Amino acid sequence: LTTRVPLSSPRHRSRFLTIWCGTLPVVLVDALGWMTVPAVAFVSWCLFGIEEIGHLIEQPFRDEEALASAPALVSARRHYSYGLPVRRLRRLPPGEGDAG
Repeated sequence: LTTRVPLSSPRHRSRFLTIWCGTLPVVLVDALGWMTVPAVAFVSWCLFGIEEIGHLIEQPFRDEEALASAPALVSARRHYSYGLPVRRLRRLPPGEGDAG
């Protein structure tokens, strides 16, 4: 199967899901009260997770393809972990790190 998914389909799903999850608290607040906040957070987390899994199934190697076409981005990405900068440790000269 080499047929690509049209870009309009994932965009439409993402926009619809965002609007649906954004209006969900308005509908549930009368029935759940303060429990609306954790209920909406849980439902949104589940649905957006399923949507992201769908994106990965549609194009499983999209990150690798994008990174392969931009070597500078690959080297820059190696210095970050979960969006946080990673500090590279330098090697100590002999005798400088000895405890005794």
